[in-house]
Amino acid sequence: MGATWRLRHSGKVEIEVVGALADAIAHDERMWSRFLARSEVSRLNRAPGVPLQVSTETLDLLLACDRWHEQTDGAFSVLVGGALTAYGYRESQRVRPPRTSRTPAPVPIERALVVDDAVRRLACVPEGTAIDLGGVARMWSADRAAAIVRTLSDDPAILLEVGDDMVAVRGDHLVAVDSASTDSAHAVVLRDGQALASSSWSALLWSNDDGASAHHLIDPTTGAPAEPASAVVIARDAGEADALATALAVRPSLVSRLTTTCAMVHTDRGERHTAAWEAVAV
Repeated sequence: MGATWRLRHSGKVEIEVVGALADAIAHDERMWSRFLARSEVSRLNRAPGVPLQVSTETLDLLLACDRWHEQTDGAFSVLVGGALTAYGYRESQRVRPPRTSRTPAPVPIERALVVDDAVRRLACVPEGTAIDLGGVARMWSADRAAAIVRTLSDDPAILLEVGDDMVAVRGDHLVAVDSASTDSAHAVVLRDGQALASSSWSALLWSNDDGASAHHLIDPTTGAPAEPASAVVIARDAGEADALATALAVRPSLVSRLTTTCAMVHTDRGERHTAAWEAVAV
């Protein structure tokens, strides 16, 4: 799912647990990657404007994405797939690095929900857009993987790392946090069951053939790569942590509204923390 997964533990996790974890991750990627032609996301993207029935697993994820879209006033949107493709991010980085010959003029992305009818499990991609679940699908999958590990292992200290993000599967963990400012804490306590997600414009940068630079965080308001910023969020729900970190990296001013969220945001004007962040910083 576009990241290296690591399972850190105190020595009581059996190899069978790792195998079950790998199978679960591969299953979720087959459902939610826009780079796989047979995924549910690709099927929705091939039929813009047409409500299609999706699996219960995909419905649950899309309902959550719609909720986070509304919670962040549209700063978080899964309908950025078309913009990413236009800017050159057409294929998985494992196949080809992002690049295009001509950087497009940005087009604002429609504010819309994806779930058309939850009872009938119908989802619909608005015409002119495409879904990219990106990091939120990866962290949603991480929550599902963590549940499997908790069931199969009684190890008292397990940390699941997904790239730079992580889930405290069991036990409390002192973890380092990347920071662009020397004035901020460089570590936080991640409590049992919590997830930490980060989002930054610098995580995936590229230059197109016409010399224009681009990155993977699209501002739905403009349809262009967002201004440089980064964010870290801690939450009980891994998907929510990723969605809110993405929204804050796209629209840093949201940090003043998400007062109950454990979050840190960095821009060229410095860093801002919520009160909840101060409570976990070391």
